[in-house]
Amino acid sequence: MSSKPNRNDTPQPQPSPRRRWFDEGELKCAWPPCGKPIPAGFYGISKHVYCCSSTCRQYCYFARMPQAKCKYCGAMFNPRKSRGVRPFCSTAHFSLWRCRQTDEKKFGPFAPLIHEFLDDCIPRFLSPRSIDAYRVHLAAFFVFFRARHLRSLEKVMPRFISEFVAVIQSRAPKSAGKYLSDLRTFFDWLILTEKRKAGNPVLRKFHSGQKSTRLPRPFSEPDMKLIRSILEDIGDVRMTLATAIGAESGLRISEVCNLRISDVDLVKQQFFVRLPNKTRTERYVPFHKLTKEALVSWLSARPVVDHDFLLTARNGIPLRAPQLRLWLNKALCGPGKLKQFSFHRFRHYAASRVYPHMGVIGVMRTFGWSSPQVMQGYTDVPSGAMRESYIRAMDTLASPEVAQTPRSTSIEAYFDQTKPPK
Repeated sequence: MSSKPNRNDTPQPQPSPRRRWFDEGELKCAWPPCGKPIPAGFYGISKHVYCCSSTCRQYCYFARMPQAKCKYCGAMFNPRKSRGVRPFCSTAHFSLWRCRQTDEKKFGPFAPLIHEFLDDCIPRFLSPRSIDAYRVHLAAFFVFFRARHLRSLEKVMPRFISEFVAVIQSRAPKSAGKYLSDLRTFFDWLILTEKRKAGNPVLRKFHSGQKSTRLPRPFSEPDMKLIRSILEDIGDVRMTLATAIGAESGLRISEVCNLRISDVDLVKQQFFVRLPNKTRTERYVPFHKLTKEALVSWLSARPVVDHDFLLTARNGIPLRAPQLRLWLNKALCGPGKLKQFSFHRFRHYAASRVYPHMGVIGVMRTFGWSSPQVMQGYTDVPSGAMRESYIRAMDTLASPEVAQTPRSTSIEAYFDQTKPPK
């Protein structure tokens, strides 16, 4: 009776012409870090590599794979480490190569100039997170620029910028201001580095247009109750903690994912918001009882991992903002739930709750704002409270008991009015 080759590294008790006998310890696992002795028995005569388990056999297969050359950096690497993005040694190098290919396609011969601008300006003046936005905005301009068959940036004049703005406003009206701001910074850099002799073609007075201001958009109390009830039904302590931090401390979703365990002070009930962040400024942010309860629950259930990030993904790696946003949208949006969800609205909700009970300076320092004008876009005063304060003010002015002090016509009359009674 014929037998199949022994592929699962399990010894067979029955002899066969296609098997041979090995004593105990005569064979060892071919995977060097393992090296365990293989049990005695009959093994396939065609086998050359013997492993103690399927896991070791898989590692041996990966180790024997021929080396490949990374298409981005030129280094030799094991193809197993490419994670499906062959021929690249890492996903980061694949992203950089893909970005370079896109730049060459959209920027054309101006790609080296754009790379020089990004390498010079982004580290010194801007956040590293803004490099992708700058690349997208400049790519749109150069696609428009090259479609007009222009070859020199010296030929870009204000009228050309007006045509570009009209195209952007028809396609993305809310983002036209960001395009112009990044474009103006680029031309300022060209003038500073003496790569352009003419002035800046982006004129703020004529190209910026009228700025529109939106009202604050905090979650309503029914929406907050619905969010908490949905997360309680799901039982995910991780998402409960993230939403509690957003609703009580007003942290951005990137700041929530950037928190470390060492940044949490349960005694003082405050977070330390470290760099990098949007405003590039460190600060301390307090939290309240809901966040403290969620923190205690999460820290007791947090898996043992090799990093100190507060929030972890399901596979143990640090939880990133896109993944957290995706989970929350799937959990909170749908029939019988919210129509749409935005984590940034927690920031509006937290600011609207503490103001005006907190002073303006305290609110600005807590939420990381540099001006009261920015704070006004987040703090929402209830219409009922505004109506009541308006009625009280009007009733006070209309009361006959309020005596109107006449204005002084001279300095002597002013001091006579301010003299205390004898």
